[in-house]
Amino acid sequence: MKYEQEDIEAANRENLPYCIVLQEERVTAPFKIFVGNECKEIMLKGVIDRVIQVGNCFKVIDFKTGNVENRDIRINDVARFAEEKYSPKALQLLMYSWLMRASRYIPNTSDLKAGIFSFRRLNDGFLPLRVLENETIDEEALTLISNVLTEILQEIFNPDIPFTTSDNPEAKVFSSFEMLY
Repeated sequence: MKYEQEDIEAANRENLPYCIVLQEERVTAPFKIFVGNECKEIMLKGVIDRVIQVGNCFKVIDFKTGNVENRDIRINDVARFAEEKYSPKALQLLMYSWLMRASRYIPNTSDLKAGIFSFRRLNDGFLPLRVLENETIDEEALTLISNVLTEILQEIFNPDIPFTTSDNPEAKVFSSFEMLY
């Protein structure tokens, strides 16, 4: 890809190492939540398309065949994002970033970015996730995703909250079992 070639050339000009850390790899990490008084450990996993390292910066990259709008990977209102989980692409990138840190692939002392290459917007190159206009996934962003994941998992494991189906045919299903429908 043209963007990757430019990235490699820029790294060479600055005398920085460029390395593909992983490609299409399943990454797992344990995540603990409390449901009532019981502590549950859930193994979270994701198949991450690619992670590259340029100097001290790691980039988590997800490839998309469909169109990606900038608003899909922008979190301008942290409270709204945490409450509504309104951007599945941003949620996915944050979770992948959390997985990379939690699984110790990426040291805490390194910079971390996440973004998308959209095959429909190849000329735009790497489209970075931005949390409050910050392209670096910092501790605040990792805390945000931890809180969102905790809330989602506590709801799933809460026996007092029944699973329901939506009467709305336009309702989106966000499930790894979506392909079974």
